[in-house]
Amino acid sequence: MFSVPSPGDPESTSELLRRLEDVLDHVDRVYLGLPQGGTGRATVRAVDEADVAEVAEVCDSHGVDVEVVINPLCTVHITCDKSAFRAFEATLGALDDAGVEHLVLSDPMTVETAAEMGFHVSVSCVAHVNEPGKAERFAELGASEVTVDTAVNRRLDVVSEIADVIDVRVIVNEGCLRYCPYRLFHLCEFSHASRGDVTVEDDPYFVRCISERLDDPAEIVRSPFVRPEDLDEYEGIGVSAFKIAGRANSVAWIERAVRAYIEGGYEGNLLDVLDCPTVLRHLVYLDNSALDGALREGWSSCRGDCERCGFCSELARRAVRFLGGLKDAVGSGETGGVEA
Repeated sequence: MFSVPSPGDPESTSELLRRLEDVLDHVDRVYLGLPQGGTGRATVRAVDEADVAEVAEVCDSHGVDVEVVINPLCTVHITCDKSAFRAFEATLGALDDAGVEHLVLSDPMTVETAAEMGFHVSVSCVAHVNEPGKAERFAELGASEVTVDTAVNRRLDVVSEIADVIDVRVIVNEGCLRYCPYRLFHLCEFSHASRGDVTVEDDPYFVRCISERLDDPAEIVRSPFVRPEDLDEYEGIGVSAFKIAGRANSVAWIERAVRAYIEGGYEGNLLDVLDCPTVLRHLVYLDNSALDGALREGWSSCRGDCERCGFCSELARRAVRFLGGLKDAVGSGETGGVEA
């Protein structure tokens, strides 16, 4: 089953579910971020508890559950102040009253509290659950599911071991750098920007994210996405829950990505359905057909020794070509910057 992103407002959610009506039997959850607590992604719209209640009604009318994401990397504004934590508990109470049953949380204190209140809690990828021992600790706190650290997405052996401990969900279309040294700091930036604590005028992490891939095309294929064609490999190791990233994108983009993964295939530029900086889609063509077999031939056994291995470098020579469309990207305003 698939978890599908919502831009956050009831109108866009309703439009998205109408567009996906013919495939909703493959969708069990629609998720949206609640910036009041902070989230680990850019937030397009300011969503409050009243919006969540309306989105919940829309989802219920289409037979799917709503899932609320409160997954900042930095949680000091929640956990280190008693009055703030009481306010967080009040927010959970309001979500419960609105009919919300599913939450995505990052902080173990919040996970434990929400589980005790009866919520189905999925541990966010922001918590970087990348081994069975860590998954077990979250299970002991009451989590029902973990969304695994995307860095281990392609390590089928590790994902399988985690799935033996707790239900696993895999984010299939994240387009971030693998082994990214900026990731934690970028997530921290999003945590504060999504709450309105800071205004992000310059985003050096975003610039590095783009430039390193343009300098070395192998970084594009190293990115830990899962191809739509490879989902059966995960189902074979006990994973049946897949999350489509991209809640900062348009309804049309979300529909395209969701359909690609539900249909189990995509012809063309795979970047079109990956949640990566939009500018990359104007600059780079990633031939999905050239990636056939890559999961079993190299990715699933990757140990991160890129200099010695060379698998992704050779793959990039076959699969990646540059388009030279920076002018189009800048002209459209779709440069993938942080929107708080």
